Amino acid sequence: MTTPFVPAGEFGRVRVFALAPSIVPNATNDDSFTALATALGTPSLDPADVQLVDVGTLGDLGFAGFLQAAYGISTDQIVPAVLNAEGHVAVLRSGAFGGRETMLSQAGGAELIATLDEPQAAPPLATPLSSDSAESGSLAAGDAPHTRKRMSDARIGGMVATVVLLFLAIFVVVFVLIGS
Repeated sequence: MTTPFVPAGEFGRVRVFALAPSIVPNATNDDSFTALATALGTPSLDPADVQLVDVGTLGDLGFAGFLQAAYGISTDQIVPAVLNAEGHVAVLRSGAFGGRETMLSQAGGAELIATLDEPQAAPPLATPLSSDSAESGSLAAGDAPHTRKRMSDARIGGMVATVVLLFLAIFVVVFVLIGS
C-alpha cells in the first residue's frame, strides 16, 4: 500500500479515513482534532475542514448518501470501501491540511479508504508563494520592480513654459488675423 500524499495548495478533494476503535474516544472528544492529526502523522488539522461521522447513526441515508448530500460527491465516485464503511470515519477536505504538502501515516489508527473529488469546492483565494523572496519578505537588488522616475522640477518648469509660449503665439496670430 502506498503512503497517501497531499500536495501543497490542493483543493477540491475529500479524503475518507476509517478510524480504529482505539483512537475514536480521543478523536471524538477533541475539538482541535489533535488525536486525529497524530494518527495521520501531521502536525495539525484545520477543524473547519474535518468531520467525524459515526456511520451507524446515519440510518437509511447510509454513508454514501451522506457524502452525496453533504459534499456533493457523485455516485460514480462511491467505491465499495465507502459503501462498506462502518464504525467511525473521518472526512477531511483538502483545507484540513492548511495548504501544506503532507505525507500521511496510516500506522496511527486512521486508514485511508477513499479520495474523492468535491465538485462544488471553490479554489483558495490566493496560491501561497514559494520563492526565496516570498519567504524572506524582501526583494533582491536585481528583482526590484521597474518604476517610472519622478520628473525633476526643471523638467516640469520647462513643460509649463512651453505651454505658455505656445498659448501666447496662438494669441498673437489670432490678433494679427483679426487686425488685417
